[in-house]
Amino acid sequence: RNALKMSVKERVERDEDVCAEASKLTCLYYEAMDRKRDKIGHLYVSVEPTLVWNGNTMQGYDDICKFIQQLPQTDHNIQSVDAQRLPSIAETNDLPEGIIMNIAGTVTMGLTSHGFVQNIVLMREDGKFKIKSDRFRYID
Repeated sequence: RNALKMSVKERVERDEDVCAEASKLTCLYYEAMDRKRDKIGHLYVSVEPTLVWNGNTMQGYDDICKFIQQLPQTDHNIQSVDAQRLPSIAETNDLPEGIIMNIAGTVTMGLTSHGFVQNIVLMREDGKFKIKSDRFRYID
């Protein structure tokens, strides 16, 4: 439904839905990344997902899963998550409904810690929000 025609109550409910989806994905993603790497692939869309990890680009489900599996053990500490709904353009279907997430925190890999930012675009696949685009960068 067009956001301009929504009541304040409908907008608040929509924002709460976005926050709930973002919170759920954040918990699942970092739990998988830190403790269950073999499950991380289930969080990405099956068709043409993209990961850019500190400037290294991986395209496609298999390449992303393989790359993540070879990373050293991690421990993430999330300090902030912001989530915004991406608009749906129903007339042309050019941009399906989605969510953009901006995450900041620290990650420990072995004996080294880094600040990081991560931008994730979620799209619906099989009725669930999954990662279409994932951009991760150290900030120190």
